Amino acid sequence: MHTLWLSAIFGLPAFFLFHWGLDTLRRNAEDTSARLVAAQHFSLGLMLLAVYAVQVLPLADAPAVALYGIGTFAVLLVAFGVHLFLRVLRVMGRLPPGVGLALAYVWTVPGLWTLATGQNLFSTLRFVRTGMWIDPVYDSRFHLTMWASLALIALIEVALGWVRRRAADPGRRGQITGLMWGAGLLSASNLFLGALLPAHTPAWLPPYPYLLGMLLWIYTMRLAMSQHAFRPHRLQQYHHLFALTPAPLLMVDSAGRIADRNSAAVRLLGPSGEFLSDLLSDAQAPLLAEFRSAFARRQPVRGREVPFRHAAGIRWLSLEGDYITVDGTPYCILVLHDLTQERERQAALTHMALHDDLTQLPNAAHFYERLAEALAPGPGRWSKFAVAIVDLDNFKRVNDTWGHQIGNAVLVELAERLTQHCRGADMVSRLGGDEFGVLLADVADGLAAQTAGDRLLAAVAAPILLARGASMAPTISVGLCLYPSQRGDVDSLIRAADIAMYQAKRAGKNRAYVFREEWAHDGPLLAEAPQAPPAGLV
Repeated sequence: MHTLWLSAIFGLPAFFLFHWGLDTLRRNAEDTSARLVAAQHFSLGLMLLAVYAVQVLPLADAPAVALYGIGTFAVLLVAFGVHLFLRVLRVMGRLPPGVGLALAYVWTVPGLWTLATGQNLFSTLRFVRTGMWIDPVYDSRFHLTMWASLALIALIEVALGWVRRRAADPGRRGQITGLMWGAGLLSASNLFLGALLPAHTPAWLPPYPYLLGMLLWIYTMRLAMSQHAFRPHRLQQYHHLFALTPAPLLMVDSAGRIADRNSAAVRLLGPSGEFLSDLLSDAQAPLLAEFRSAFARRQPVRGREVPFRHAAGIRWLSLEGDYITVDGTPYCILVLHDLTQERERQAALTHMALHDDLTQLPNAAHFYERLAEALAPGPGRWSKFAVAIVDLDNFKRVNDTWGHQIGNAVLVELAERLTQHCRGADMVSRLGGDEFGVLLADVADGLAAQTAGDRLLAAVAAPILLARGASMAPTISVGLCLYPSQRGDVDSLIRAADIAMYQAKRAGKNRAYVFREEWAHDGPLLAEAPQAPPAGLV
């Protein structure tokens, strides 16, 4: 049971260290930094196995194991660490050839001297049995070594902080921040479990408890460096291409988490948002479900147009995507094409095609299209409504007296008044010249239609200022046709409303009439009724 317990305490960490070291070499054995990190893993793993050997061998064998095992691997661990730091700090390339290596591996000289002479410079070779442990006697040489290591780590922390402040690349700053955390944990362990340790290790602690700090250092270093220094060459090439591509790119995992985004994507959408769902509206939940389904089948994303949230409003993007595998994890690389300006341009063209330039009301083509929707089966159908044709009385006199500019201003004012006095579901349109069309929703009968027509008369009755202090009190003639009382197609309804409008003109203007069937037989009125524009005219 005692041996099994010792195997768990020292063997399991050593196993993981060897595994991590081999994994680092597998990822990028050609990179010097990767080899140095792997060497530190192996050195600490062998050092732990040497400590384990001290515990399971007879007490008399402990000094030799400490001399040739623990001490040797300890100085190698320091040398590899200093070499790695010099590379991270980018000092190696600035020094004369061989000087950088000398600074890194000068720490092995005392270790070689120890191996040659059998005299340990760093710690005692005396051991005592304390309960279940074989503990070293921590003498002055050991404590001197601990304090020297603290001073070395402090110098390294200062150098890392200096480099971090001047690093322009966010990834490099993050890497150095991680190394600083690891060095800080190592310092804390060496201080409290090493330099300040009592003469004998407390009974509840295993020997060499400061090794915990080295384990934390190795693990933290691995996390800090793995994003940059340990990437295989092809993966590094991919990362550079990803960062430099002018098109916005998102690297997304199967859960929709954004693992990476290039600078073009940051400029387009901003740096925030951990998941795709953070950038999409709640209405896009089905799209996210489709994405996860396509990801599971590795089905490429082709030309999906999606509204993305943006600080300046919604941006429409087209998505193209395919898949790569990084360190065994699949990702989808989404290429974003900004369609916002194209959509705005298309919307402007559509608006121009369906709206009147002067009043910005829907034009005749739009009016006839909406009326056809109200009649046709489907979601746009209305069960009851009225069609109104509105004509401004005596408009020719305004144009002849005040000119077309004043006449246009009168038409714009009339359009605004009609729009303001209609309900949300109604539609006001300029059909041409001084004639307007109005679709009135939910008009149940002739009395409701007459009331709607009188409301239009009242809407335009206030005087309009013309020029030089002059004004006019505009009047309109309104003809209404009630559906479904009056059956027929678009042309029939428009013709009936127009006949009613001409009856209002004939009766003296400034009034609203609802179509009566007997008026349909007045020949001259039928000849004057307008026709719907040809199909497709916009």
